[in-house]
Amino acid sequence: AIKKGIKIIICLDEFQNLSSFPEYELLEKKMRALWQRQKHVTYCLYGSKRHMMEEIFNNSSKPFYKFGDIMVLPKITSAKWIDFIVDSFKKTGKNIDPEIALLIPDAMKNHSWYVQQLSHYIWNLTKSKATKVEFNKALLEVIAANIPLFQNEIESLSTTQVNVLKAIAKNESQLTSASV
Repeated sequence: AIKKGIKIIICLDEFQNLSSFPEYELLEKKMRALWQRQKHVTYCLYGSKRHMMEEIFNNSSKPFYKFGDIMVLPKITSAKWIDFIVDSFKKTGKNIDPEIALLIPDAMKNHSWYVQQLSHYIWNLTKSKATKVEFNKALLEVIAANIPLFQNEIESLSTTQVNVLKAIAKNESQLTSASV
């Protein structure tokens, strides 16, 4: 950057995944030592696992403690998703009504990864115009495609945590009652 007389922005997505590297603590210390001396480089560190990112940047015993500004991005609104989905279908010669497009972020609770995944599955199933039929088929495909991920998440939970999830799924309201 200095040699070329330019400023550089380096963006690292899923930054929290570095913690799975062998000898991560040493790597983290070396990165911080190097990065804080760089005057013409800005780092944007992204992560989808909020609790892990908070541990990296808010724990005073960690090298990246208070390394920079933290920004928590809100979820994209359903209205913006609808416009994006409808326009994206149009650009490829396919159509989806706004009412069907709204089902996608609603079903996925506006979680970007899953909204895009479900949209893609619906797009794949659509010949010319997406309907509720394509939506329902695609939703089943998304669930099937993510089963290994869901199973992996469940395996990391304790029996008590799994039982609480089962109770919630059964619409139990008294989670701490003896019968539940």
